[in-house]
Amino acid sequence: MGMDGVELLMAVEEHFGISIRDDEVAEIRTVGELVAIVDGRLKAAQTSVCSLLPAFLRLRTAARAVVNNNQLHIRPSMRLVDVLTSSQRRRLWTVIRDDLSLRASALRLPSWLRRLVATVILVVMPVGVVYLARIDPAFLVLAVLGWAFVSLSLVIGTARFASVPPNKLSTFGAIAISIAGTEVATKNLHLRTSEAVLDELRPIVARVLDIAPSKVVPAARFIEDLGMA
Repeated sequence: MGMDGVELLMAVEEHFGISIRDDEVAEIRTVGELVAIVDGRLKAAQTSVCSLLPAFLRLRTAARAVVNNNQLHIRPSMRLVDVLTSSQRRRLWTVIRDDLSLRASALRLPSWLRRLVATVILVVMPVGVVYLARIDPAFLVLAVLGWAFVSLSLVIGTARFASVPPNKLSTFGAIAISIAGTEVATKNLHLRTSEAVLDELRPIVARVLDIAPSKVVPAARFIEDLGMA
């Protein structure tokens, strides 16, 4: 999926309060197929008594299993970083993405490590390159290659220390809402028909893909007909 597809997916998820699973993304080729997924989430929400509670209970069970404590007290407002260690957060994130089917963004490095890596790459290494170039201009190419190699090594080498959830998924409640979104919608629940869903989707698709709204019809293929990159 190209950048157009990513932007469209994020816009649709935000607008309807849903989370589209990876296996569903792979099957979306036409506007009608996207409408069907959104319509299904809306209908599930309209017939569900409480869509958030089951998702939160599933998340709590997963978190308790990670820490091996069936009595672990978890509230929706609690942040993962305040309850779980870095290694526990990494294990829970694997469960969230694999077992709970949430297409969540990757964990981030702790802020201190991000600052350290950025300082080395953007400050320390450039100073070294300039210093070597002043000693002998012939060193410039080697210095730049060394800068690139060290930068890449730092990025790859520190990736295993990523343990901080994205800001929008920092609390157990936010994650539970996203998990619930893989089954039900949480916004625009007034839409009752697939035609109404299409009407709601049409301006979103047209805006993201920069096309005329009239082209957004159920049979239209995103790549072949609408030019999605």
